Amino acid sequence: MRKLRLFVPIGILCFAGLFVHSRAQSPAPPAWMVEVDFTLVLDDATTALYQQCANTLGGYTGIPAARPDFYSAVDQPPDYVINGWLGFVTDVQPLPTGGYTVTVRVCPQLSSTEYGPVTVVSGDYSERYTIDANNHVQYLESLDPEGMSGQVPDSIEGA
Repeated sequence: MRKLRLFVPIGILCFAGLFVHSRAQSPAPPAWMVEVDFTLVLDDATTALYQQCANTLGGYTGIPAARPDFYSAVDQPPDYVINGWLGFVTDVQPLPTGGYTVTVRVCPQLSSTEYGPVTVVSGDYSERYTIDANNHVQYLESLDPEGMSGQVPDSIEGA
């Protein structure tokens, strides 16, 4: 069974104060923008921990090969071009040695001839990282539980 999660359009996230990025202010966008998954219901302390992890991961510039491979079907210039990545922290688990294992759902931000400059699509793809006690980030693995890598998603939405 194909499973596709379609996120709230970027325009709504920008209106809510999330994922606001002005290319005029900063010529080099970050490798990705990471926030806490807005669908989670968390207490204040847990929200703060998830946000701390999101902030730390937002500074990580590595892009695992599995990420563009997973979304390769939608990176089809000139019709669709991946121009950034969005990450949503979905789980944080403490490590016995200090630090955390963090799971992030990842989707591309696209420019498309059909939907315009801000298009978001997501499949069931996540990445897992560790953040040690000194805030060093290490990529662990990519998760594709449905085996959807390289396949065209059921739908794509523009803002």
